[in-house]
Amino acid sequence: MSENYVIKRFRTQQRDTVLPEDPWLLRIYKCSADIRETEGSFHDFLRNADHRQQGGRSVGKEWFLTSLRFLDRIAKDKRLEAIFRIEDGALED
Repeated sequence: MSENYVIKRFRTQQRDTVLPEDPWLLRIYKCSADIRETEGSFHDFLRNADHRQQGGRSVGKEWFLTSLRFLDRIAKDKRLEAIFRIEDGALED
């Protein structure tokens, strides 16, 4: 979640967050509703679907093992517009 500069926020996460691998930015959804409520709703959907949440002292609670298909479905339910998107096939070398 970022209220303003999405790319800047993403780059900060890359440098400051302990992750098993480098994160990739695959979607940016534009939100016109309460952004914190929307993010919380995303997290609720992911937890309720038993999508694994990364744990540990050095890792934030914002990281889940999920799929683009599932995230896009949540976004559709929330009527969010994807203003940046990279498709699954574009990631293959």
